[in-house]
Amino acid sequence: MIIKPSAEWQHWIFIAALAWLLFEMWRGWRLGMIRGIVKILLLIAAWMGASAAAAATSAALAIFFRTPSTAIPATIAALVGLIIYFLGTLLAGFLLKRTEHHHGFLQTIFGIGGACCGLLFGLFFLWGGISLVRSLGLFGEMRLIEAQRKGSPLRDQTMACNFVRLERSLEMGPVGEFLISTDPLSPAFYENTRKSMKVMQDPEAFDRFLHSPGVERLLAYPQLNRVLNNPRIQEEIKVGNFPAIWSTPDIQALLHDPRLMQQLKQFDLTQALDYALKKN
Repeated sequence: MIIKPSAEWQHWIFIAALAWLLFEMWRGWRLGMIRGIVKILLLIAAWMGASAAAAATSAALAIFFRTPSTAIPATIAALVGLIIYFLGTLLAGFLLKRTEHHHGFLQTIFGIGGACCGLLFGLFFLWGGISLVRSLGLFGEMRLIEAQRKGSPLRDQTMACNFVRLERSLEMGPVGEFLISTDPLSPAFYENTRKSMKVMQDPEAFDRFLHSPGVERLLAYPQLNRVLNNPRIQEEIKVGNFPAIWSTPDIQALLHDPRLMQQLKQFDLTQALDYALKKN
């Protein structure tokens, strides 16, 4: 089944983006310049926090628990980003004035400044939306690969097909190439995610991944071995109770182990995935 991009979908994506920018400019006028600047800073902080949370969760699931996933890191990243943004917005709402609280020429200055900040905020939001759409496309590809492996008809995977079509429609043509070049996430992120999906769907490739030099060095770490052989943790993994997993003493000890953190920094995921996908 070939999923083709749609020029109509791309057209509506751009109309929605324009409507969003106009809405943010109007909203920025009402909020004022200072609150607009704070919103932009909060959005950047939320994006950085969410990206760090997604990267850390993906690595932990792949190496420590051997249950790689795109849904769990995306969920945790969304939660971290939303918490940072909404807590900051709530605090700013209590401390900072709106445009309507000023009078005369000062009100006009704060309104125009707020509208400009709203435009920048909308552009930053759309910038992050590029990564969101492309990540949804990856999720859709993963679902289609899984369905194909199980022998299920791909036409039944409506949502997955729509995610893939949305991504390909966004990336279509010269405009799409420009948007890809502005994506804040690196090409290595998408490439490694695609490689990870292939590895997880192939038992032999997954076995080679676990026996790659970098992963073997990590798995040989004594504290990590204790975690992998902890029956309570393995049982919690089976039922998906990840909050309980993070609270166990062994996991907490790993998170505060500087030697392990140093090894994780030196771990080359791309090299391990390439090793796993290389046919003997």
